[in-house]
Amino acid sequence: MTEIIDTFANRLNYAITVKNLKPAEISRQTGISKPNLSYYMSGKYEPKQDGIKLLSDFLNVDPVWLLGYDVPMEKDSFDEKIKSVTEYMKQHNLSSIKLIPLYDKLTAKNCWSEENVTGYIPFSPIVNGFSDNEDYFYLEISNEDMNQVIKNNDFALIQKCDSAINGDIIVALVNGNNAILRKYKEINNQFISLEPMSNDANIESIIVDLKTTSFNILGKFVGYFGKYEK
Repeated sequence: MTEIIDTFANRLNYAITVKNLKPAEISRQTGISKPNLSYYMSGKYEPKQDGIKLLSDFLNVDPVWLLGYDVPMEKDSFDEKIKSVTEYMKQHNLSSIKLIPLYDKLTAKNCWSEENVTGYIPFSPIVNGFSDNEDYFYLEISNEDMNQVIKNNDFALIQKCDSAINGDIIVALVNGNNAILRKYKEINNQFISLEPMSNDANIESIIVDLKTTSFNILGKFVGYFGKYEK
C-alpha cells in the first residue's frame, strides 16, 4: 500500500467542505452521533472500520484515501480543478498547518463550545504572514452586510481579540445576540457605530450605546476562505 501523507481528520474535513455538507446532515444520514463526528473532525479520535465505511460511502470517497493514503479521492472520478488546502501546502513544502474551527453562529451562551463547531479548515498562520501564537476561528457569513469584502456563505477568518481601533472589521456580540461582522467606528466615549460594507444601500449602521448595551468584541477579520463552486 502507498504511504500515508495526510491525517484522517484533514481528509474528512476536506471532503465535507468540497461537497458542501453540514455535520448535522452527515450525522442524521449515517447514524454517527454528533459528538463522535466532531471528535473525528477535530482529530481527537478516529472511527473504527464500520465508521470509516459509513463515512466513505456517504461521502463517496475511497476509504483508503480517507485514511490518509496517497491514492485518488473519489471512488469513480476526481475533479482536478478542486484541490484541498492541505494538499496544496504539502505540494509546496509548507508547514505549521492548523485545523481552525468553523462556526455558523456565535452567541453569548456557550460561545466557544465544541457543540457549536460545524467543521475544521486547514490553515497555516506562518505561511500567510500571521502570528502562530494567536488563536483563530472561521465564521460562516449568512448575509450581505459585508459583501464588498466577503461573499455570503463564505468563511471569514477571525483572529481572536477583545479590542479594536477605527477601521477594523470585527466580529462582535451585541446584547448577546448572534455575532455580527461589521466595520468598527468610534463616535465618542459612549457611542460606537458598526458599519456595513455592502452594495445594498438599505443595510444600515448599528449604533451601540456602550453605557446601556452589552457589547463584546470576539475578534478581528484577517481573511476569508471561499467555498468551492461545483
